[in-house]
Amino acid sequence: LAQQEVLDKQSQLKTIINTTNDIIFSMDKNYNVVQYNDVLKDIAEHRSGKKIRSGMNFFEFLPPETHAWLKETYNRALSGENVVAIETFFHPKSKINRTYEANYNPIIINGEIIGISVFSRDITEQKETEEKILTTQSQLAAIINNTTDIVVSIDRNYNIVQFNRLLSEMVKRRNGMELKEGMSVFETMEAEHHNDMKSIYDRVFAEGAS
Repeated sequence: LAQQEVLDKQSQLKTIINTTNDIIFSMDKNYNVVQYNDVLKDIAEHRSGKKIRSGMNFFEFLPPETHAWLKETYNRALSGENVVAIETFFHPKSKINRTYEANYNPIIINGEIIGISVFSRDITEQKETEEKILTTQSQLAAIINNTTDIVVSIDRNYNIVQFNRLLSEMVKRRNGMELKEGMSVFETMEAEHHNDMKSIYDRVFAEGAS
């Protein structure tokens, strides 16, 4: 009964690690494969043409150009460090390069490091979204900096979120101040204008919320 319970738990664990797009594996102190999921199996076989199996050395199926930096990463984890790295691999099933956030963690039993476990989370869509945002921000910056108008955006606390070069140069010329994101917009103007401008900002906020 106890043996069957162990087998059932192993089967459940295998099912869990194989119903994900993430890469999951573990190795011993000699860089030999202990456990792995189907995602790593597919990637390893695609890259090397070899069938991965427990006990084989990881460097048997890794491209030679990756050996040095991966060995350094493995050694850092084997020395007790939790290592996070961003890695990109060709994914055989999706037929595209996918980006992973890899977490290398030491496996410690009775105070001794016996190997490392690796969980590589698929962050492809997240990275694509970040790149689109950066592209949009870059395009917006180019637009607002190529106009003869003053452009500034503020949050509901009247702090500057974004501004163009023209406003920055004007503020610096007028009062010697270096304009920065996060500073109060009221710092850019004389005190006698604060109430009038605050009324305008409040009106715009109210209209935007209605």
